[in-house]
Amino acid sequence: MTEHADSQAAQTARLCRELPEFEAAADLDDWRDVLDAVVADLRAGGSFADAQARHGLPPLGASGPDRGAPVDLTPLIDRVPVKGEYRCPLARACTNRGSVHPQSGAEPRCALAGRPMRFALKDA
Repeated sequence: MTEHADSQAAQTARLCRELPEFEAAADLDDWRDVLDAVVADLRAGGSFADAQARHGLPPLGASGPDRGAPVDLTPLIDRVPVKGEYRCPLARACTNRGSVHPQSGAEPRCALAGRPMRFALKDA
């Protein structure tokens, strides 16, 4: 992947990961129509760069909200050794890798696709 493609994949991943926060900001600052149009393009399989340019979405920036410290549940559960990772359910070039929710055990969801991320096994 080129540096530009890596950057676009990272921007797509950030939009997916933080979509609820972006929706709240867009509602507050009256740019929800732009955000909804970009999300619709991405759900239809378009690239982030094309959607960003087409709808005038400014760069998302590099920082995001504080998500708190990770919680170690090792002492509380028996782990099952499965090698793999949760990935974008749209099978696009996205750098998001999800994990099971530490409190509920729910599988991660893709905000752009509106459905659970897909689990991909890794070779041992």
